[in-house]
Amino acid sequence: MEATGGNPAAVVAALRDGTFPRLDWDHRAHLVACWAVDRELTSARRSSAEVIDAVRTLIVAYNARTAPSGTAAGCHETITRYYVEAVTRLHAGRPDDLVDHPWCRADAPTRHWSPPLLWSETARTSWVAPDLGPLPWASGPTGEHHRYRTSTTIHTNGSPP
Repeated sequence: MEATGGNPAAVVAALRDGTFPRLDWDHRAHLVACWAVDRELTSARRSSAEVIDAVRTLIVAYNARTAPSGTAAGCHETITRYYVEAVTRLHAGRPDDLVDHPWCRADAPTRHWSPPLLWSETARTSWVAPDLGPLPWASGPTGEHHRYRTSTTIHTNGSPP
């Protein structure tokens, strides 16, 4: 079984205690962790801001424990918030349903931010609004971060219930 397969709660537990394999801490693992934290906190009726805080805290703590000496151990704030928002708005039944969704692909942020802005220190340390186009769930022409008006649900069998 791959490190991110089978049991998303076990992935989060391994991230929390620092035993998740560093080499497996890839885009898919980030999505699995985000999905599991969202499920955990949604069942406790937490807000999306609390999910963002929990995912950020998880990533920063894991990276601090496992990052190679001399490397930054934080998280990229704009990218983290982007994916947490995407995952929480999609309401996927399982994390595998997220991987190929256009909002969750590894290159998805590059549809909304130019590389100079996305990789800037400002974007790494705080939320910055997209400069190329609005987020899929944003209202208004500026692409600023707004609450989503309706939810998008991924159905694993391809059709609504």
